[in-house]
Amino acid sequence: MNVPYDDEMLNNNSGSLASPYIITMMRGGVKFLPHLLNALILLAVISCGNSSVYIASRSLVACSDINLIHPIFGWKDRAGRPVVSLIVTFVVGTGLAFLNCSNSGVQVYNWFNSLVALNGYFNWLTIYISHYRFRQGLKAQGIDYKSFKLYDKLFPYTTYVGSFIIFVLFIAQFYIGIYPLDDEGMSAAERTQNFFLTYLCVPLFVGCYAYYKLRWRGSYVKPEEMDFSAGKQWDKIEEIEEIKYAEKENSRKGVFNRVMERYFA
Repeated sequence: MNVPYDDEMLNNNSGSLASPYIITMMRGGVKFLPHLLNALILLAVISCGNSSVYIASRSLVACSDINLIHPIFGWKDRAGRPVVSLIVTFVVGTGLAFLNCSNSGVQVYNWFNSLVALNGYFNWLTIYISHYRFRQGLKAQGIDYKSFKLYDKLFPYTTYVGSFIIFVLFIAQFYIGIYPLDDEGMSAAERTQNFFLTYLCVPLFVGCYAYYKLRWRGSYVKPEEMDFSAGKQWDKIEEIEEIKYAEKENSRKGVFNRVMERYFA
């Protein structure tokens, strides 16, 4: 509404200079706002990069701790920093960042994006399946789920509906991969490339799961044989923290209030 379609800056510039927000500020004569917005974008990018380095390096450490990758990725210095994982993350991240300077950077980015395009669907589907199995284990071992502070009151309907939506999204993505919306004039090679760009994550996930099963020979665990002992440690920690908090709150009260609560409450 503020920038016409034939604006020179909109059609000829690139990056943030082609943003309608920046153009509106510059056309309005507010000179400092475009620089302020660019500074905010830069801070957001730095924050995103910082989070990505942390998540990637700690993911490598976690995989190393459970022997999925080489133990060297789990090596830490005296301060507890995963030096090797941090170095690998920085090197790979820097290389991917400089791809933006290459002519084939967009194509490489699209293929990398295809590796994780549907990863969110798999994450949620795994969460639903894990929660369903968790509740099966609780029921088989006579543990009341209402004893937990947080629980799904609409189970199992939320699991059924969520899983159904995920499967519908997978089918929709498969259809779009075979019959893209702008498929007029596309060759067979272009259709094939579009399909793998859209659906490559699915066979990759299946392949990784099959490799894990074949490598570590994971077996199906019956609900009555599930081990929930690790979770009890967190319950003990929460109980200790609650006791400490109660003692701290009690110490803040005066003598009169403590006497009144003990003998007259």
